Amino acid sequence: TTLSHNKKTGPISNFMSESKTCPDTCPYLESNACHAKQGNMRIHRDRHDQGKYRSYSFMELLGLIPTAIFSRIFRCFVSGDLPGKGDRIDGKRLRKLAKTIDESGKQAIAYTHKPLSGVHKRGDVKLRRANRRAFDQMMSETKNFTVNVSCDSMAELDRAMDRGLDAVVVVPHDTIGKKLVSPGGRRGLVCPAVWSDTKCSDCGKGSPLCAQKGRNIFIGFPATGQ
Repeated sequence: TTLSHNKKTGPISNFMSESKTCPDTCPYLESNACHAKQGNMRIHRDRHDQGKYRSYSFMELLGLIPTAIFSRIFRCFVSGDLPGKGDRIDGKRLRKLAKTIDESGKQAIAYTHKPLSGVHKRGDVKLRRANRRAFDQMMSETKNFTVNVSCDSMAELDRAMDRGLDAVVVVPHDTIGKKLVSPGGRRGLVCPAVWSDTKCSDCGKGSPLCAQKGRNIFIGFPATGQ
């Protein structure tokens, strides 16, 4: 979508990737609690997977991002995940995507729920290690682009941040207040769109928190939907 009408993101570009990119070991898929499997997102996701929407190949997407059609701030993987089927990260494609975004001078809001060694304890051990190598290589080659590691618990969150990774975490739906602190003493902030009129398009005074590399604070997202 080159110009979203979503109230949370604001008027920015965004894209989703195929359902097969979602990690097989995602606990929300297993419990059918995934946000993309509910409401309007489910409708759009199903239509996308059924070929009812105009889709772009990976290379076509890379060609579109640097153009004026795509907004300066944009959202990656509204549903779906990084390139690669299931739990696996396609390191080659991820590096191409990161390079394109980095060289475009734009800011991308991106997350991954793929299992990474040192953070997650789900999935195949060897695959987690391969994913971590691919992820670290991508992050070392890009100056401005960051992919937030999605964590399902404060324990995962602390492990991710202890390893220098930018991270986000799901928190209880009835979380009160703006500020958070992990058991390991890491400072966090509940997504500003939850407690204010902030949208992704104007978060961080034009530099969204989730797009800032090496920010040293985590972002908490209260559980929604089912």
